[in-house]
Amino acid sequence: MSLQHEVAVLKDKIVKATVDSETWRSAGNQEKYMENCLLVEMLEQQLDVLYRERTQ
Repeated sequence: MSLQHEVAVLKDKIVKATVDSETWRSAGNQEKYMENCLLVEMLEQQLDVLYRERTQ
């Protein structure tokens, strides 16, 4: 898988997890909301790692 493809996949996952977290927040499910917030953070960290690897 190319770097561009990996970045695109991660960005898509971030968007989906962000939408899901807002859905859970609106539904009042705090536990699922927090799970998805953590997932977003993890995916963003993975994306940062990919960017750092690219610049080295």
